[in-house]
Amino acid sequence: MQPPYQPPIPYGLTPAPSASNIVMIIFGVLALGLIVEAVRDWRRRGQPLMLVLVVAAVVTNLDEGIADHLGFVWYSDIDQDVWYRSFVPMPLWMVPAYIVFFAGLTTVVMRSIDARVTRKSFVLTAVVCWAVNLAIEVPLMSTGVYTYYGDNQPFSVNGFPLYWLVLNATGPLIAAAVLCRFRAFFTGARLLLVIPLLPMCYAASLGAIGFPIFNLLHSAAPQWAVEVGALITILLGLSVWWFVMELAARDGRFNAYYAPAGSQAQAVEVEPRTHAAA
Repeated sequence: MQPPYQPPIPYGLTPAPSASNIVMIIFGVLALGLIVEAVRDWRRRGQPLMLVLVVAAVVTNLDEGIADHLGFVWYSDIDQDVWYRSFVPMPLWMVPAYIVFFAGLTTVVMRSIDARVTRKSFVLTAVVCWAVNLAIEVPLMSTGVYTYYGDNQPFSVNGFPLYWLVLNATGPLIAAAVLCRFRAFFTGARLLLVIPLLPMCYAASLGAIGFPIFNLLHSAAPQWAVEVGALITILLGLSVWWFVMELAARDGRFNAYYAPAGSQAQAVEVEPRTHAAA
């Protein structure tokens, strides 16, 4: 019986000089801009949904250690401020980074759904979200603030495994779809339920679509099998995006079933049964 695959953890990973400070400043400025927009959105809409999403995004960071343990990710604790430790040391700059990505992405998808975009526009939104994720992670890989380690990481671009594009983005997608569909429920004190909703959606998506690659990464499986596992994870993630698109897009196949609770959208018409005369 072969033992599970466990590559050596890169404890000695050292960031480039001042790298963590620069990353903190960049994400801090972006997070501050998003918080300012959240306050403006509160004034426009009359409820602080975006601000609650900011808090939910910070709480979602508590999922990160589990995801990193499963996906062989390590954050350097050398020359970096760490705000907590679980399976990995969690650098302080992850707080604004999570605000930018998780609160920001959830807001972008919600606004796309609210605007009743077409499927074509929804696909464009998805591509932009993945491109932004790629534009963030690939440059960060060269700074040494964190790394994806192990010899069997599949589909890597400059050290970034591409299957993480769907793993990172699917949780906010699901949360956005739920919030738009049940917006009439998330009002008043119930708005606080958004705080556990976002980390639960992220954790659920990690398990639901990440199990093929995570199982194979930790096994003694050959590299081709790990690549297949990553491909299955990507396809599972894309299937979730497809389903939400068909539900929420204006021309989606299942849009009639998605009208937000309390709206005046036309309900699905069911042909009444006819009974033969006695």
